[in-house]
Amino acid sequence: MKHTTTHQQSTSGFEPKAKSQQLPATQVAKSHQPKALTKIAADRQAHATQLTQVCHYLGWSKQQYCNHQFATYTAFLTKIFAGYPVSWLKDAEYSPAMRGFFNLEWAKRNTKFLPYAQALCFTGIEVTPRGKMQHCDGLPLGCDAVLAQYEFTHSIAEMLDCSQFLQNYNTALKLVMYGK
Repeated sequence: MKHTTTHQQSTSGFEPKAKSQQLPATQVAKSHQPKALTKIAADRQAHATQLTQVCHYLGWSKQQYCNHQFATYTAFLTKIFAGYPVSWLKDAEYSPAMRGFFNLEWAKRNTKFLPYAQALCFTGIEVTPRGKMQHCDGLPLGCDAVLAQYEFTHSIAEMLDCSQFLQNYNTALKLVMYGK
């Protein structure tokens, strides 16, 4: 009796590579490792985390946060472009370069605000300067003191008083007015 072998066709359409065509184990492991985030992706992830943290301390929704940020953005541009043609204001307001600049500056200010908010709202045991442990009752989330610090940190007056902010603004403005 003759012995015959039948080969079944793969239903998935994927045939494994012959042993000589398979990748070495180190290459397979490398190909399944998560890719490093780009700078932009990492910034977006950090900004999303910041947004959540700020909303927590202020007792705000994401929409309230975004509305406040956009209102400050438009008020800032209106102040800066006072006396100039409205078309310049609109060009800057709808420019990705200007909006990107403002978002990055806002994130820098969030970085300054968050430790302050955390300290104000901390409830627990803390160590005094003399080394004694004491109970600390933090302020409630969303209280006036936390909101006041947030508004100060992100105020137009505070931004305009910062030389680094103005230098970065001028760079963004050149991109808006003259392109790359």
